[in-house]
Amino acid sequence: MTALRLLLGCTLALLSALTPVDASAHTQSYGFLAVTVGGDAIEGHIDLAVRDLDTAYNLDADGDGKVLWGEFRGRETEIGRAVLDRISIGVAGNRCALTSQPAAIEPRGGETYLIIPFRGDCPPLGGSLEIGYSLMFDVDAQHRGLVSVTSGGGAQSFVMTPGAASVSVDVKRAGAAALFATFV
Repeated sequence: MTALRLLLGCTLALLSALTPVDASAHTQSYGFLAVTVGGDAIEGHIDLAVRDLDTAYNLDADGDGKVLWGEFRGRETEIGRAVLDRISIGVAGNRCALTSQPAAIEPRGGETYLIIPFRGDCPPLGGSLEIGYSLMFDVDAQHRGLVSVTSGGGAQSFVMTPGAASVSVDVKRAGAAALFATFV
């Protein structure tokens, strides 16, 4: 436990020494993927900022600078499929079949997010789950995917980047040390 505290202290000291980057040019882009594993089925949701989806899929049909609910609703099936095609969940070489559910919107931190719930039937998962996330990386290299996986082994979180767009999750085991290691 002492070693963990020392490691945490060193990490915080290193992070505080970094020079802040000017954020006025671009607001950071985040996607939030939550997955709950139950046997050979999963459910979850992906939350993406409407502005990010507009950048990737040109949702503003009338070009007025505003994305209205009707503009999204007319393409909901297409967008849901396109988003879920950029997420892979399953075992090595065998993906779960993901199906989107009706979307919702939610204001968060001054921005509007589109929430796309999904369900999936999976091959037998055993103890390991492979998750791939390639949303938005081709249009915004600064985009980050924040992934949360909940299973019988507990909850685990990961940060996906263009250089680290996949992760193997042990759904039987989770702990504070594993969680800390994913962020370091």
